[in-house]
Amino acid sequence: MISKKALVWLGLIIVLIFSFRLHNQRALSFHFVDEEDHIATADFINQGMELYKDLSVNHQPLVYLGSSVLQKTTKPSSLYHLIKTHRLAMFVYGAIWSILLVWKFGSIGLIFSLFFEGLKFYGFGNLWLMESMAVYPSVYLFGS
Repeated sequence: MISKKALVWLGLIIVLIFSFRLHNQRALSFHFVDEEDHIATADFINQGMELYKDLSVNHQPLVYLGSSVLQKTTKPSSLYHLIKTHRLAMFVYGAIWSILLVWKFGSIGLIFSLFFEGLKFYGFGNLWLMESMAVYPSVYLFGS
């Protein structure tokens, strides 16, 4: 007999496989101005410019600095690769948080992951946006 805990983890694996397939199919399906701003500003940071000194931006630094590190480590060779890398990073970020939520909250974490992973493409949750990154920690804090 399979335990309830094993079924929850199996459910999460199925959700993440489904989400990964959607990420790959829709990696370049939609662009949002803020996401492009974050990625372009990160390129300027990699060229030696400083946020809020050389670059006038209206968002918090996490998305710019995260993109900067991502661009430095992956060294994308094309615009296609640059965008796809950021979208894949958002999948990995979400997968790590989903694992943490299931580990902490069990089946409730799985229900959230199923719900959010299924709807994130319609709410721009797959884009490199701070709003997309803030959902998971917010749910974790709310659940705690």
